[in-house]
Amino acid sequence: MLSTGAAALAADAPPWSGGAAVETPFERFAAGLASTVADAPVTVSCNNRTAWRTLAAQRRVDANKAWGFVLFDRDAAGARPRPRMELAEAACFYLEQYLRLPPAQKGKSCRITTVTVAGGRTDRRRSSYGECPNYRRRVVALQTLAHESQHLAGIRDEGLAECNGMQTLAWFAERFGATHAQGVRMARDYYRDDYLTLRPGTPYYLADCPEPD
Repeated sequence: MLSTGAAALAADAPPWSGGAAVETPFERFAAGLASTVADAPVTVSCNNRTAWRTLAAQRRVDANKAWGFVLFDRDAAGARPRPRMELAEAACFYLEQYLRLPPAQKGKSCRITTVTVAGGRTDRRRSSYGECPNYRRRVVALQTLAHESQHLAGIRDEGLAECNGMQTLAWFAERFGATHAQGVRMARDYYRDDYLTLRPGTPYYLADCPEPD
């Protein structure tokens, strides 16, 4: 299991700092995971908002909906992926945020402290449990990394990449510091809340895709 320590993070610089010419510690960390899935050396590039809009326009994709892509080249042998994953600022932001979280906040449920104010002064603090902030965005970001890694492994079909990606989402979450149970919960939540709800009727859907376990 790869370390999720400080070596995977720049001090305070965002994961897209330096532009395409600079590989940040987070990009190296993500590339290591993607390379394992692709079974070949690949790179991961985090793009700031402006750069992502430019790339999306060039590829004719919706910059507000797409969080990543891998380009394929065609030659006499067929279609082959370029060994580079392009990620949107949003995907990298939530992935790095997730990597930085303490273990207690890696899952779906977080302890939330509320402050009751009475008479203009703080009265008392009350703790309860609820869904962790940005939980769904973190799940989508992990699935983006998992999905695009399938393309880097040579799978061009979007439905198969989406299905296979979900089966590895828990594996990716564990490499980001989650427990196996937390990772499986995230994969199943994506399956129920996104895949079964938003993907039917699109190229990203396979009717016989199993629920992750």
